[in-house]
Amino acid sequence: METRGANCVRIIVFLLMFSSSSGFYLITDYYMDPDLGSSFGGVCNKRVEDACAFLNSHLDPFSLADYSNNIDCTMVFDAGKMAGAKFKFDWLYFNLEPGDCSKDYLAIYDADMSAIAPSNLVGKFCGLHGVSFNGTPTDRYMTFVFHTDGSGKRSGFRLKATRYEPSPCQSEEFFCNDTIANNICIDERLVCDGTQHCSDNSDELNCSFMDELLGSFFALGLGGMVMCGIACIGGCVGLWTVVGALTCCKKCCVKCCCCWPCCKKCKGGAGNSKVEPGTEMDDHDPDFSPPPTYRETTKLEEDIEWDDVEDDVQHEKAAGIGSQGAKNNLADVE
Repeated sequence: METRGANCVRIIVFLLMFSSSSGFYLITDYYMDPDLGSSFGGVCNKRVEDACAFLNSHLDPFSLADYSNNIDCTMVFDAGKMAGAKFKFDWLYFNLEPGDCSKDYLAIYDADMSAIAPSNLVGKFCGLHGVSFNGTPTDRYMTFVFHTDGSGKRSGFRLKATRYEPSPCQSEEFFCNDTIANNICIDERLVCDGTQHCSDNSDELNCSFMDELLGSFFALGLGGMVMCGIACIGGCVGLWTVVGALTCCKKCCVKCCCCWPCCKKCKGGAGNSKVEPGTEMDDHDPDFSPPPTYRETTKLEEDIEWDDVEDDVQHEKAAGIGSQGAKNNLADVE
């Protein structure tokens, strides 16, 4: 079982190494959860400078849990010093507690974290309404502030942020005929990665089968890939546990896998023997001799009867009489 789990880990590691060597860009998942450290994707009070990233309200790989109460988290997207470099945002889903956005909300500022003010507030969003804003960001920075109180929870949000620069594109960039951001250049490693970055999907056209296969896996993001690896390991361990249990129980009995004495009983071994209190047997005792078996007892009785008959024959031969009768007796005994 451990071997199968290790093989699953090796596959994940191989794919990660392949992504870096083949030019794929592994998109990272970030979470606006103060309880998560940076090693687990926590991004509160931090900057993101990736070519592409997923931003999530909380860690929920299987979409089963809501975000927590009493959250206050601030982070900023930084597109870098390149002239005209900005981030383009695509919202995958958005669901916060409805109302007047005074309880749970996501506030977005068109400014750096240290310069946020009511004057550069893009909007404060909540409820089921999708977040939309045109003409922003106007600079390299975009700051997000996620706040929740203790009154209610929802499934949160998830967005994709893609860094771009204005055309003309450099040698390691891909020209994206984007109808929203108007002729932008994205990182060439984002092409054929299984994730749409251009509004016309031109970055995912003319891709080979291998690119599409690996791209669909890398499109899960780092967090999704890790969870797939954990699920793979758990599935391998569970499968081989069931196979081992069924094999064991088939050889013995239903309770054999959990109860070793039951296994002995099923096999007709020492589990059926009973020892009277105070009469413990010690195989290491030099004076100890095990009781004879049924076969040994029967053989001993036959030998005794045979010896008695032979003694009678010898006596009769010595007396010179009854030799023929003794032979008949021997025949009868046989």
